[in-house]
Amino acid sequence: MTEPSCEPENSNGHWTLASLKEFFKLWLNQFEKYVELKFESTDKALVLADRATQTRLDNMNEWRKTYDDRDNTYFSVAAHIAYQEKTDALIQSNKEKAEAAIQALQLTGAELKGKADQRSVSVALAIAGIGIVVSLCSIALAITTLLLHLLNVI
Repeated sequence: MTEPSCEPENSNGHWTLASLKEFFKLWLNQFEKYVELKFESTDKALVLADRATQTRLDNMNEWRKTYDDRDNTYFSVAAHIAYQEKTDALIQSNKEKAEAAIQALQLTGAELKGKADQRSVSVALAIAGIGIVVSLCSIALAITTLLLHLLNVI
């Protein structure tokens, strides 16, 4: 703050009451202006600080919301335990069904081993048919030979 320049009124360099009063009025006036400038700059600084703080708080709230959203989309421990119990139950159920199906297939395979398949039955019938035909031919030949001997043709 610069001091007001006020010269004493009388020529001997002494202050009179009026000049002192004028000096202090000027000085108080300048001091009021100085204080008013300080308050204005303080108000401006407070407004800027308030804006900066508000911006920072908005950013913090945005981050907080982002983390809340992220945390809400993560797989919680309780959800994991429930999911694991559900999948374990499904796995156990499917395992039991698979074991029952395997046992049924083994039983069916054992039943099929004891029975002849269609191809082997067809082959056996063909061989038997050929055997019957050959036997009938042999019988016919034997009868013909016997008749020829009886008739003394041979």
